[in-house]
Amino acid sequence: MHSWVIMPNHVHILLSMKEGMKLEKVVATWKNYTATRINRVLGLQGQFWQKDYFDRMIRDWEHFSRVARYIRKNSVKAKIRQGEYLFYEDEIVKRVLG
Repeated sequence: MHSWVIMPNHVHILLSMKEGMKLEKVVATWKNYTATRINRVLGLQGQFWQKDYFDRMIRDWEHFSRVARYIRKNSVKAKIRQGEYLFYEDEIVKRVLG
C-alpha cells in the first residue's frame, strides 16, 4: 500500500499488486476481514461494505501523483476534522509529492 485514507463514510487506497494477483480477490478478502473485525468491535452483524467498488489502473507517474495528492487532500475536501480519519503515505509517495 502506497497511500490510504479511512474516513467515516468511505476509504481510498493506492496500492501496487504483485503479478498474477486479482483485484477482485484482494478487495473481497480485505472487505471480509475488515467487516468481520469492525462488526465485532461495534457489536454488529451482516453486511458492512457496499457490494461494489471503484477501481482505476494507474498509467504513469503523473497519474500516480494525481491519485496520491487526491487521497492526501480528500479529508480536507470532505471537511473532516483531524482525529476523525486515518491517513498513511509510504516513502515513495512522500518523495513523489514532496
